Amino acid sequence: MAIPLKHRWRTGIVLLLAMAGLCASGTAGALERGPLEATERPWSALGRVNAAGTSYCSGTLVGPALVLTAAHCVFDFRNHRWWPVDDISFVAGYLRGKWVATARAKRVIRNQSILFVDRHPILSAVPEDWALIELDAPIGNVAGWLPLSHAPLPPPGDLTLQAGYRRDRPYAPELSPPCRILESSPDDLIFHDCVVPEGGSGSPLLVVDGSVLRVIGVHSAQVHRTRGENVQVFSAVVPVTAFAGEVPEMPSPSASTEAARRALLTLVRNGSALSRLNIQQTMQRIYALRGEVSQKSP
Repeated sequence: MAIPLKHRWRTGIVLLLAMAGLCASGTAGALERGPLEATERPWSALGRVNAAGTSYCSGTLVGPALVLTAAHCVFDFRNHRWWPVDDISFVAGYLRGKWVATARAKRVIRNQSILFVDRHPILSAVPEDWALIELDAPIGNVAGWLPLSHAPLPPPGDLTLQAGYRRDRPYAPELSPPCRILESSPDDLIFHDCVVPEGGSGSPLLVVDGSVLRVIGVHSAQVHRTRGENVQVFSAVVPVTAFAGEVPEMPSPSASTEAARRALLTLVRNGSALSRLNIQQTMQRIYALRGEVSQKSP
């Protein structure tokens, strides 16, 4: 079974869900990732989606009382059912046992037609792997939220950011180095070249819009592509166009761009040399440095 070959580079791929919060097996390898100031905006909008105290995924406040995550994060695979809303909660700005705000789920909005096989959606349904959790309290007024982007999706070659929790470090969120877009389709999926560790299902893919971070998609899966004896790993993201109609548009909450800039600077060896750069310039410089020491390429 395979997703229709809408992308020329997808020939021969095997699509595997990053069952981040729902998988107990496996440990993510060492990645070039940096810590986030989880209790400070804009990063306090990130958090953990907890299900019955037994599993978790990453999630993002995209409104005062609305959390974006992956659909498979709210599915109980052991009992082959959706988690009851009473069993779902969200903890914003979670960091080493402390948090900025927390609330319980009141309703889950998702694509009703998504189908699961064992611990995966069927491959053709991966573009439907999104869910919005309506909370019983507007904790975004305290933690802030990250607005959706309504601009066209970035073209191949553009840079984006991914941030979330990981299975082997569940107590603090991390920021990936800037990721490079490989393919993007508003009717299918976004692919980029950063590897998202277990725990990152439901985490946001972000772009910098002036001084604001905006969400362009939600993480669902890992793509393994085999070329001879080499295996390359990419990430698959459900684009914002799949769920934007369910999210009311509203002004972005205030947030310090300094927190975003400091987090980006932790990803380079000589942060002081970049101290006067803005976010977008910093992203570009970080990516250039990463390219000098990394052999990863699409």
